[in-house]
Order: sequence, then C-alpha cells, then structure tokens
Amino acid sequence: MTWEEKLRQRFPDKIVNKALTRKIIRRQLPRFVTEYLLARYAERGETEALRIVNDIIQKHFPEPRHAERVVFELAQQGSMRLLGFFYGYFDDKIHAPLIRTPLLGRREMRISTRLPKEYPILLEGGAWGIAEIHYEPNAEVDGRKIPFFIADFAPFQVARIDVDDYKQARALFTSDEWIAVLMSTIGLNPAAYSRQESLYVLTRFLPLAEPNLNLIELGPRGTGKTYGIRNISPYSFVISGGKATAAQLFLDLRSRSVGVIARKDVVVFDEIAYAKFDDTRDDVLGILKDYMASGVFSRGGIEMPSECGILMVGNTDHGTKEAEEGEEIEELLADDAVPGVDTPSVDEEKGTVGERYLFQSLPVALHDTALFDRLHGFIPGWRVPKLGTHSFSNGPGFISDYFSEILHRLRRDDHTAELRTRLRFSAEGGALSTRDEEALLRLLNGYVKLLYPDGRITDAELQELADLACELRTRIVEQQHFMELVQGGRTVEFPRKQLQARILSHALNRLNSSGSG
Repeated sequence: MTWEEKLRQRFPDKIVNKALTRKIIRRQLPRFVTEYLLARYAERGETEALRIVNDIIQKHFPEPRHAERVVFELAQQGSMRLLGFFYGYFDDKIHAPLIRTPLLGRREMRISTRLPKEYPILLEGGAWGIAEIHYEPNAEVDGRKIPFFIADFAPFQVARIDVDDYKQARALFTSDEWIAVLMSTIGLNPAAYSRQESLYVLTRFLPLAEPNLNLIELGPRGTGKTYGIRNISPYSFVISGGKATAAQLFLDLRSRSVGVIARKDVVVFDEIAYAKFDDTRDDVLGILKDYMASGVFSRGGIEMPSECGILMVGNTDHGTKEAEEGEEIEELLADDAVPGVDTPSVDEEKGTVGERYLFQSLPVALHDTALFDRLHGFIPGWRVPKLGTHSFSNGPGFISDYFSEILHRLRRDDHTAELRTRLRFSAEGGALSTRDEEALLRLLNGYVKLLYPDGRITDAELQELADLACELRTRIVEQQHFMELVQGGRTVEFPRKQLQARILSHALNRLNSSGSG
C-alpha cells in the first residue's frame, strides 16, 4: 500500500487533493482557507467542490482595493455576507468589542454579544471566516456613530482535533512515507526532493511545533523559503522587508494592544536584507535580542512572556531591491521564485557566497554575534532545489487548517528529558556552550514532534536528526567566528568549531511525551 493509499484510508475526512488549490481563482487567500472550503464540499466530488469554492470566493471575497465600493453596496443593500479576515479589540470607552476587516478599510463594526463568547479568537488575533454584516445608518453607541454590525459569523476552523489519534496513526507509515505526507501537505511534490532536501524544507516549519525556536535561512531566490509557512498556518505572521516597529512586534503603548510576537507561534522576517528596525523611540533590536534569549519582552514598564519563534529569511544573491522588484515573478509560485537569475555559489568551507561571508547578506544592524547566538539553527537554502512546475504536489495531504492546529497543540509536548538520556553533545575545535546545547535540544525536540509525533524513534533515526541539528547549529557558530574576524577580533570568544552528537543508549527507542492533545 502506498503512502497516498494509507493516508486516504486512515484520514478520509482530514485530507485534500493539493492540486485543486492551484485552481482557485484568487491566490490572495491563504491556502488554509481555500483547503478548508474544498474539504467542506469534498463529498460532492472534486470538480463540483472546486466550482462551489470559486463561486463563494467570487461572490463574497472582494479585493481590499474595492473597499469603498463594498461599503457603498453594503449601505445600499442593508446587509451583505463577506469572506475575509476579522479581528477586534474591547473598547473600554463604550464597554463593547469592536471588529475590523481589511475588506472595509479601517472602519469599525459592532458585533453581536454572543459571537466573541462563541469565538474568542476574534479578540485573540483574529480569524478567517464569513460574516453577515448589516448597515444601520442611525446606530450609535455613547454618541458615537457605528453603523456597521456583525450579526453572524462562521469561522473557518476544523471542528474536531484529536492529537492522540494523529500520533497513533504515525505508526502506519515508514519515516520516508511520513516525510512524503508532510511534504505533500505543505504543497510540495515529495518525488522532486531527496530525503535530505526534504528535511531542510521541513525545518522551516519547526517553529510551528516547538516554542521559542529561532532560525535563519539564506539561499538563492526561487527555493520557496516562505512557500508554505505563509499559507499553511494562521499562527504564522510574515513581515516582508520594510520597517518593523516595537508597536507592531511587541506592544502598542497607546492602544495597549499586543503585537504579533505576543499573538503568533512564529513571526517570519522575509527579505531580511531589506528589513529596517525602527529605533526612533525604542531599541527594537535590543528588545528582540532579549526576547529571543529569554522568551520575555519588556516595553513601557510591562513585561510579557511569549512562545513565539523567529524565522529570518533572506537571499544570498546580492542584486538591488529595485532590480529584484523589477523581475517577472511567476504567478504560479506566488512566492519569491525568480526564474533565470544566476546566484553566486556558496563556498561552505569558507562560509562565503561570492566574495562575502554569508552573514553579510543581512543588514549591518544584524552583524551581531550576540544576536546570532540566539538563533538556534541556520538552514542552508542553497541546498534546496529551486521551485519549478514539477515541484508542486498533485496528491493528497492534510488539510492545512487541520495540520496547523495539530502542530499548534504539539507545542505542549516536550521530549527534552528523554533526549538528554539518549544523546551526548560535544564540540571539536572549541567548547560546547550552554546555548549550543539548548539550541540542539530545541531543534531535536521540534524534529521529533514533526517527524515522530508518537515518540517512537530508533537510534539510527535519532542519530540522523542529531547530525542535522548539529549541522544547523554549527553554521551559526561558524558565522559568529567570521563576524568576529571581520570586526577585528581574534576569534577567541567564537572559535570555529564543529558540533557533534552520539547515541548513549541502545535500549530506549521511545521518547515519552509530556502533554497531549
């Protein structure tokens, strides 16, 4: 029996044909939304389900640039059902929650009092769904006109999640088959990637399963560095270049609303080479650096813990931003792929790309050994094939919304104590630091939850993951070494060292997880 047949037999109502998602008329919708809708109508057959979903999108999901037209039509009709992202806050001046959606610009809406109780996620970062919105031109709250009113809301979320069932089903698949399931789930064709390449790709998703895991990936354009993670989970947030402020990331001191690091499982800094950190009022990088070390940020005298991970993503080719923006980006990929662009090759022995060290692809503000030390692993994006038409899955995979919720709940599991009993870490060429060991354990804990969620893992499989974790962390300490060289240091604090791991016990082949769904 193939992995596809096993998946269809074991999870008949939790999977979707990934090829269908590329036939959706509007790709601006996150894939976890379109797959939820496709799965909802799957019993009518794939062709009919696709027709229905495209019809729903066409009728109820206007483009944000049409916001004023939508408001006009809503005022004329009196009510309208809209598909979109809805988020809100509690306004203590009127003692009621207010909701917003990009579909109506920055206008605020009242909401039926029962809905935030039924769907608290509306006030906890927001949710995708379909809302029935009424226009009541004379409606006031404490003298303030708020004519828009949400009478009903249906979120897009899988009704039942059984993490234990998911874990038990893992035993039906070999490790190669399970990797194929995961690759297809994120939208990629397993046959187009080797096992090692697949592991590099899947590493991008570890912060969704492992709290406070911080990663960086540098590689050529077109490898799909943000393909999947920006679409597969509502618990991720992507910042593409531009300016990152303390209010956006941590806490808005005026509204007292928390930033994305307090609300999400992972924040992705895409196009990190062009990121700007607004330090006009706060030391944003300083707050971020402290947070990455402790899992707690402080702003305006308020301390707040979070389990959000950080993923920094950038390109190793050094064209200007203007040149990159002028490239023809293939619409099918809807990602960072730019066909036909040559990329300087990476010299792994020297840790360089072209004539520059890898870290020099980052803004000068990030050329900081202390900041790099808080990154747990460095994904070598140059080892991942570029995306092409053959790279995308045409087979079954978990519905993205279901899979993202599984990963979110797996964050409760912790295999660290058992990993310590089975592995011993060391370093050749320098001392193993406490941060090195912590990084290796976080990476391994994430890998086990992603690849062996039932905790059953052989010594050979564990050694494979330990070697991979050591490779990723070694790349971090190598770049710290090169940073110190460039900055005129003697590389005493950051010697170039190679991290290693070996199995201690051949008797224990199961990692018992604490916490479950």
